[in-house]
Amino acid sequence: MTTTLFTPSQLTNEQYQSMPQVSGSFLHRLLTHSPAKAKFGEIPARKALDFGIWSHAMILEPERFDSDYTRDFDSADYERILVTATDMSAWLKERGLKVSGSKAELTARILETGEPVHIEEVERQAYRAKFGESVEFIPVKDFDKITAMRHAVLADPARAKMLEGGHSELSIIGDEFKCRPDLITSGAWIVNYKSTLNAEPEKFGRNATDYGYPMRAVMECELFKALYGEYPAGYAILAQEKDSPYLCKQFVIFDKSRGEDDQPSAWKLGRKQLVDAIKIYRKCRDADQWPGLGGTEDLIVPEWTLKRDGIV
Repeated sequence: MTTTLFTPSQLTNEQYQSMPQVSGSFLHRLLTHSPAKAKFGEIPARKALDFGIWSHAMILEPERFDSDYTRDFDSADYERILVTATDMSAWLKERGLKVSGSKAELTARILETGEPVHIEEVERQAYRAKFGESVEFIPVKDFDKITAMRHAVLADPARAKMLEGGHSELSIIGDEFKCRPDLITSGAWIVNYKSTLNAEPEKFGRNATDYGYPMRAVMECELFKALYGEYPAGYAILAQEKDSPYLCKQFVIFDKSRGEDDQPSAWKLGRKQLVDAIKIYRKCRDADQWPGLGGTEDLIVPEWTLKRDGIV
């Protein structure tokens, strides 16, 4: 079996996603939903993933973030700026000028006066023209939130040191499987960053299990071992809440310094799930059959509901 490491410049995220090897998220969908969902389900739209992409880049790849993204135009920087057609009509009315027409017509009429005035769309276009075409503009609210989140992460000296000298978005590609860890630290830990609504241990643990993080962690560690001949020093999730004060907590899934019996329960669960998922995947692949949810069965009602209503 061959396993190859690619840097982000050698293999972009788009190229990684298009490669035929199977990812941990694919195996998770296969195991928890159905092979058909994993094989034929639609990938979430980019828009739904934007905030996660931006926050990952700012926190884990600040240099790339600075070159690829910037804060969008902010009308709050102006003491007075015309934003809506109503604003423009009022401005024209003050000067005894025609106030009807489309927003574009109102804008043109205002500019024809030659008076010093700020119009949101005109100022936005001028602002964006200062940057290259490859730059992506992040909405002001999101940009400011991500900036505050990064400051919160780096406020802890241990976390700041962990992020120094690491390698972000490296792709490990095997014959069958692939992964793209968020960060491999200088100390050979794999760290994946997750923004979340709640980083409280019990709640985050439930959500992390539902999202398949334990199995995906084991898969990344196995691919790391296939590449380097040994497991990473450890595997952790750095969880950060999306709301102020943007609290952070690190959760360990694997620690090489511990014995096998002393590994976190998430590691043990992930190993079993990975074995089961690979077995199902290979069976479906070899037969080229990807079953869905099956036929008909009785509707499942949560047990707590039945107990509440005195049925069981």
